[in-house]
Amino acid sequence: MGARFIYINLYIYIMAKLIAVSDDLYRRLSMRKREGQSFTKVIGAMLDSEAGGISDLKGMLDMDDAEVDAWQARILRDRKNFFQGRKHGNL
Repeated sequence: MGARFIYINLYIYIMAKLIAVSDDLYRRLSMRKREGQSFTKVIGAMLDSEAGGISDLKGMLDMDDAEVDAWQARILRDRKNFFQGRKHGNL
């Protein structure tokens, strides 16, 4: 019996999007970019650093600290109730 060969073709597709930025923004992004780091990583890190909690809304909404704290407590309570319900199979 002769030799048998199996041929496998493997295609890997990388999704990428092309965006246009101004020369000034490109320069600013380039200044933040480290050697070997992609622009995707730079932009992602900048967006991640902007993410915050409900406390960040204190200056944006017409609410005092007590109202913000009450909202935060309600969110935490509702989140706890939700996950307890899932644990006990109620959801």
